[in-house]
Amino acid sequence: MVSSSGSPAADAAAGRVRAPVGSESGLVVEVTAALQNFSRRAVSGQSGVVTAEAAARFAASVEELSRTVEHLQVVAAGRLEQVRDEAETSGTADCWVTPEGKRQGEYRNTADYLRDVVRVNRPEAARRLKLAAGLLPAAGLAGQPVPPAHEQLAVAMAHGRVPAAAAVAAQTALGKAKATGAGPKHWRQWRNHWPGWLSSGIRSSWPWPPRGG
Repeated sequence: MVSSSGSPAADAAAGRVRAPVGSESGLVVEVTAALQNFSRRAVSGQSGVVTAEAAARFAASVEELSRTVEHLQVVAAGRLEQVRDEAETSGTADCWVTPEGKRQGEYRNTADYLRDVVRVNRPEAARRLKLAAGLLPAAGLAGQPVPPAHEQLAVAMAHGRVPAAAAVAAQTALGKAKATGAGPKHWRQWRNHWPGWLSSGIRSSWPWPPRGG
């Protein structure tokens, strides 16, 4: 666990990592602490969610929050991969470190690092890295910015409109579509087998504008 508040001794006793105040990690820690506090109040019935309408808004907001967290997980995995690539290119030897800053042994790849250090199972780590490769901007050989391979899908996930599972399925379908030259006929055939939210996610990033629905 990462912490940006409390004493160093208390954090050490609780197994928390201190994040620099004002850093991106510090912001995440503050938001996490606030949400954990709200969660405890919600469980005890002190959150103010007392009507059917309030409960519906609460459920919808939590789902939107979960999709935002999924996107942040992809961004974090992509940043780890980028840092590792930059370190290997420059010959830096300390690219594998723990959140506490301790030097780690070498890992075969970022997925293995995520599994061992961040405690993410390997299939999930691979899923996040795959999404990061297709939905996050990159840098070209000359350092120029390169847009995501699937820009519209990237925007949809960043805005919490597409969950990670749908984004993976959409990304896979888009890859197959581009590789096989799929057209409107294939879209109409495939969409009959997908739930509406998945069709929408794929539609937003299809390599051609599907016509006729």
